[in-house]
Amino acid sequence: MNNTQSSYARAIDFHPSEPERLKFLAQSIDPYSYKILEKIPVDKNWRCLDIGTGSGSFAEKLSRCCPEGEVIGTDLDLTNLPEGYSFRAIEHNVITDTFEPESFDLIHARWLLCHLNEREQVLPKIVSWLKPNGWIFIEEAHPFPIESSQNHQYRQVAMGVWEVVANAIGTSADWGRSLPAPLTALGMRNVRIDLCTPTVGDTAMGRFMAATIRLFAKDISAIKNNSLNEIEEIAKRVESAGFYDFGYANISAWGQR
Repeated sequence: MNNTQSSYARAIDFHPSEPERLKFLAQSIDPYSYKILEKIPVDKNWRCLDIGTGSGSFAEKLSRCCPEGEVIGTDLDLTNLPEGYSFRAIEHNVITDTFEPESFDLIHARWLLCHLNEREQVLPKIVSWLKPNGWIFIEEAHPFPIESSQNHQYRQVAMGVWEVVANAIGTSADWGRSLPAPLTALGMRNVRIDLCTPTVGDTAMGRFMAATIRLFAKDISAIKNNSLNEIEEIAKRVESAGFYDFGYANISAWGQR
């Protein structure tokens, strides 16, 4: 990630709407993630790492699962964490910073690697932090439910978000869709995949999508034939009762070193 891309990413992290947007994402995806976590034999004394912890909800879940272990949540910006979190939080750049090799029993990252140009270098580094027999749990977003939406305005604006972030920071939807191949290529064992496609409307995903559209409204307007007023009307509809469609898919892949 070059300096321009890093500045753009930090501008998003420090945006006033970001804590609420991350909260909506967690409310939408966490229930699915917790079901995957049940498939991993987590022990109460495990040492766990949540990379790009965001609102900290998954790290909190790990803290409850590992009360006699240690949970570390990392992010470029920790101001999006709520008060009173129960895990160790540190500012950390997964591209440039590191941890001791073979020091974690479980490492989780949600919607992170698809946004990094350096993902092919970062993933092996993350795997190296796992203890022998340790587990990795990766989640990535993909817009294919939106690509097939029959609502033209929603499809155009929501896909505009992907175009904006792809141009700005190098986001790749294709990488997430390639899972679990990046894990098997690194020799991971017991690899599995799963998928959830949350609905929009009067739902947490609907509110996340609306907040995301508003966050990137000016950039979307610059590349699409939509005025800011039109984009706001679409955002309102996306989070309203009676709007029936899908948001971003969440692709999960997990495996053991």
